[in-house]
Amino acid sequence: MRLNLIIKKNNIMKKFTTKLFVLLFTVCSLQLMAQKTPPEFSAHIAGGISTLCFQPSVSEKSSVGFSSDVGGGFTGFFGPQWGIHVGANLGLMNVKTKVDSLEAITKGMTDRVNKDRPYDLYSYLNYTEIYRSMYVSIPVMFQFQTRQKQYWNWRQNKKPAFYAMGGIKVFFLVDNKYETRVSELTNKAFYTEEKNWAATQAFAGLGTQKGERGEGWIAKEKLDFGVMAMFAFETGIKWRIDKSIFLYTGAYLDVALNDPNKKSRIEYKNEGESPNKEILNPTLYSVSNRTTELVVGIKLRFAFIKNQGPY
Repeated sequence: MRLNLIIKKNNIMKKFTTKLFVLLFTVCSLQLMAQKTPPEFSAHIAGGISTLCFQPSVSEKSSVGFSSDVGGGFTGFFGPQWGIHVGANLGLMNVKTKVDSLEAITKGMTDRVNKDRPYDLYSYLNYTEIYRSMYVSIPVMFQFQTRQKQYWNWRQNKKPAFYAMGGIKVFFLVDNKYETRVSELTNKAFYTEEKNWAATQAFAGLGTQKGERGEGWIAKEKLDFGVMAMFAFETGIKWRIDKSIFLYTGAYLDVALNDPNKKSRIEYKNEGESPNKEILNPTLYSVSNRTTELVVGIKLRFAFIKNQGPY
């Protein structure tokens, strides 16, 4: 059954990717035949800060890391100032999430000694997760640029152009390494019929427990996060270095439109006597209803064209 689901998912992914490339190729081919403005071919390098925004937010939580990518692209122009940019990028992402005192309640548990004494187990985790991913992204973005002189240099004092881009990026996960770490666990039992908290009993899994040698309980695995779509915005300055060479220097903002981790997240549930079973389950804990990824950074892009006059 699992093999069939994987095969089905891969087939859907291939069909989606094929249709996307066909659409991009068709759009760019039509506009190139219709316009006289020559296209740009470019290569870029980018880097920035990546963070996870939890909704609703979780107090005493930090989630931050870095991301970077390199790639190439093609910009076809509808006119001197408007165009559409498509490309392919290879990127890396490393995000660390830390949640102190994550609360989880497991109701309706039964005392192992006295079966007639039901209780609710309250668990508090000092929890950290780290995932490092490699992905391929495909941007489809509209570009606007102001008019620019033939050349720019400090002696002639001619102004460079300003540009802005907006659109969608689709991310396909290539590989990932995922790690969970629980440094401390506190369990408390509340007996519902007696309306009383139990005394600390380490042998029953109650009280505060720490991982071996103070390192915590660690689990490592690879996860399938699925496809992620992000709204992408970029703006900055376009410098004309020569007749056919340009340098873009800008800042970008990417905001996820969907949560590819949602199906991987589970609620923490403890068996009461030993924390190891659930702690060693290497899946994302459900600390919020939704997680939105946010990336900000800077980008350098070199563009090349055939001989072009002022625009």
